[in-house]
Amino acid sequence: MLKNTKRFLEMHGFDILGLLSNLTKIPKFVKDYKTYKNYNDQDFPLKLSQSMPVLTDYKDSAGIIKGHYVHQDLWAATKIFNANPKRHVDIGSRIDGFITSLLSHRSVEVVDIRPLTSPYENLIFVQDDATKMDNFQDGELGSVSCLHAMEHFGLGRYGDPTQPDSYKIFASALTRVIKQGGVLYLSVPIGKQRVEFNAHRIFNPQTILDIFPNFELVSFSAVNDDGEF
Repeated sequence: MLKNTKRFLEMHGFDILGLLSNLTKIPKFVKDYKTYKNYNDQDFPLKLSQSMPVLTDYKDSAGIIKGHYVHQDLWAATKIFNANPKRHVDIGSRIDGFITSLLSHRSVEVVDIRPLTSPYENLIFVQDDATKMDNFQDGELGSVSCLHAMEHFGLGRYGDPTQPDSYKIFASALTRVIKQGGVLYLSVPIGKQRVEFNAHRIFNPQTILDIFPNFELVSFSAVNDDGEF
């Protein structure tokens, strides 16, 4: 319960541990401020009213190369780049990461129940309930991705109708629209099967195989709780 409470607070912008940690960094900020002020820089004069304290970056690494989204985005983008399908459709994946990496070298059709305005001509957006895939004909698609999206369907979190079996309906819709020999790149949280309402579901991997009986598992990868691929 404490762990879930902490996560709930963080999701809504309240990071208690982070706040306490930041308080210990204030002395360094004050010291650096005084050092800079003593230089009396005329080009960039120091004004306290314009200060924007960032208190933790000096202890961070140069970047983050771990975590579920980092690994899954690179995993799927690499496979799609190598396969180079004539047409690729994505369903609900993260735009500012996976989709933008694909846009660097190809066009992508994106399906999402939420609205999106894109300045990029090679991002073709379709606002629709992806569980039904009504905008696509039987056997129309040869390359489809859906990364960390299916676990949310039917929970109402993103304005979609609350429907517990939405993930099964979605699997049936994909089975209908993906052609024989087509490829599905799918990512979901896995572990002890449960629903953490209304955030997401956690799937037993066997459940995924069960709802896609007409598909062949070509490869399987995972990211552990430490963010390692």
